[in-house]
Amino acid sequence: MGMRILPLLLCLLAPVAAAQTPETIYRAFTDRPPGSTSETLRIGWALHYRGAMPHSAFAFAQAPDGRAVWNFSGAQASPEAAREAAMAACGRAAQPLGAPCRLFAVDGAAEGRAAIALADTRIGPLRASPLHFQHGPGRARGVVVWSHGRASALGGTRRDSRGAPAHGWVSLLNDAGWDIFRFDREPHDDELESATAQLVAALPLLRHAGYQRILLAGQSRGAWHSLAAAGRSAEMIHAVIAVAPAMHGSDSRFQNAALDDWRRLVAALPMGGPRLAAVLFREDAFDPLPSARIERWEARMQQRQAPSLMLSPASGPADHGAGAQAGFTQAWGLCLLRFAHDPMPPTGTQRDGCGPAR
Repeated sequence: MGMRILPLLLCLLAPVAAAQTPETIYRAFTDRPPGSTSETLRIGWALHYRGAMPHSAFAFAQAPDGRAVWNFSGAQASPEAAREAAMAACGRAAQPLGAPCRLFAVDGAAEGRAAIALADTRIGPLRASPLHFQHGPGRARGVVVWSHGRASALGGTRRDSRGAPAHGWVSLLNDAGWDIFRFDREPHDDELESATAQLVAALPLLRHAGYQRILLAGQSRGAWHSLAAAGRSAEMIHAVIAVAPAMHGSDSRFQNAALDDWRRLVAALPMGGPRLAAVLFREDAFDPLPSARIERWEARMQQRQAPSLMLSPASGPADHGAGAQAGFTQAWGLCLLRFAHDPMPPTGTQRDGCGPAR
């Protein structure tokens, strides 16, 4: 009898494997691709792909010497279309490597890993970023509202920008406990006044849902909306991160008018909170005089009590879309993460990187 009981006792005393939770599954999903030693590939997969909109796909190629390239495609009509687009883009980039491309993920299903469910929560005009992890209002450090750039005019029509990916550095905030929502605007309803009003109206909805801290972030027109919202509803906002706010303002015909619009926008920012960060690039075609805009920003920020930051990279990516590049994420992502929630965040004007993204 004793011999028969012993195996049962050993089973009962053996360590119990930790249960798989949605968060542990998600962490495993976002781990670097197997066999990869490339930091660029890690950043592309673990940070940038997560900002994609469905249907999306990620592909990469890696040479024996460790060099790697990656591409992802998002907002495609079908999973098949996403696969084809990602592999085609990867194939073009991989030609100098002489290495084949490998399709690694389609939407939330990655090779050799448990699939993750795409987030679909909606709060007013905002929707959860599908591939980012949703901690939930009760557990999240706060919520980031990402606003994409304005649709570009093409032959009298506007391209739909609702499929534009969130920047890679936003995923660092997600890893630090922030939920990510998107403020996607209809192509024909992305005017300054109407869109800013919609964004401001969404803030109390986020608070009602349970989010105690709200961070507005955006690129180009989305950055302008975010700053304008801070001027109207500062008490609802913890921080703003405005990347390459386009110079157009309310009048894009003349450079002086655009600078005047910037001055009015900055002047409307409150003297107290929220935290305010702006990123201006030296070769931004939508900003012919970044030095003049920096001067206006610095003059206003010196009067404020709340933390204020200006990033003006002296090297690296420098055009209007530079914030979406992996090089920007690697050089500046940690700085933006620290600005969002450190008790003593970086402030002032910084032209050198703040250290690598972790």
